Amino acid sequence: MLPSIVYQAVYSRLTDNLPFDSSTCGVTLNGLPPAVQAPYYLCISDNGADVDSGGNLIYTYHMKIGLWYSVEGIPTDRIYDNHFLTERFSTLLPSVKGIERDLIDHLHGDDTLATSLNEISNEDEQFYNAFYYKKKSPCSIETPKKPTNTDSKWIGFTMDFSGLSRVHLVNYTLPIYE
Repeated sequence: MLPSIVYQAVYSRLTDNLPFDSSTCGVTLNGLPPAVQAPYYLCISDNGADVDSGGNLIYTYHMKIGLWYSVEGIPTDRIYDNHFLTERFSTLLPSVKGIERDLIDHLHGDDTLATSLNEISNEDEQFYNAFYYKKKSPCSIETPKKPTNTDSKWIGFTMDFSGLSRVHLVNYTLPIYE
């Protein structure tokens, strides 16, 4: 099963339970928002995997989720003014702390994601455990390019999750030579 299936399942879980839809949430590269005109964007991205091949193949997925707010139209000297940004974005979303808490509540230690992935996986692979919250990266500005090659500035943070495991059963028998 491809890692993208895992991140699509996370996307479905978050858009079903949080105030995001396809215009404000997606599976992206490096946890950065695409060139969209949305005032905020939730990015779900692959952050690598650990592989243990002692017997069965065990993949432990790592995920990065970024919550980004567009700062287009905000004067440069106000971008780091937390009070100004809180007022600006409070009409768009619940508080950043609220969204952060919701992300942790809907992903950290929740084994329903593994259960739903097991329903669509092959017989020889099973999902175990759940994603666990590891750390939050500090607020920063990123400037992904729009198709028109103008910079679109975003401010936000990324959160790292890890722990969902996929076990691919390796069933083989060695030939017996006499």
